[in-house]
Amino acid sequence: MDTKDQRRVLDTLLMFVQQAHPSEVAVSLAIETAPTTRLVTPVVLLKTYSVEIALNKISQLPASENINTFSILLRLFQVADTFRRENECVGGCSHEWHNLIN
Repeated sequence: MDTKDQRRVLDTLLMFVQQAHPSEVAVSLAIETAPTTRLVTPVVLLKTYSVEIALNKISQLPASENINTFSILLRLFQVADTFRRENECVGGCSHEWHNLIN
């Protein structure tokens, strides 16, 4: 994908992550299990700041960080969404994003 399309995908993924309301525990688990090193910028931001601030800073990273950003955001979404599906939406809901990763 070109940079513009990558940005669109990242913005959409970021919105889904925010809607999944990741906890600090979800962030830690995502960092531990993501296929990135703990030293890439988006991971460092998640380890350093609250989730809300980190996601805001991550959304402003340069294109050179797109692959690392995608990797950690996708894992964070998977962890947070799984928790939410299993605990908060167990009786059913209309969250369309629950069906993105299976």
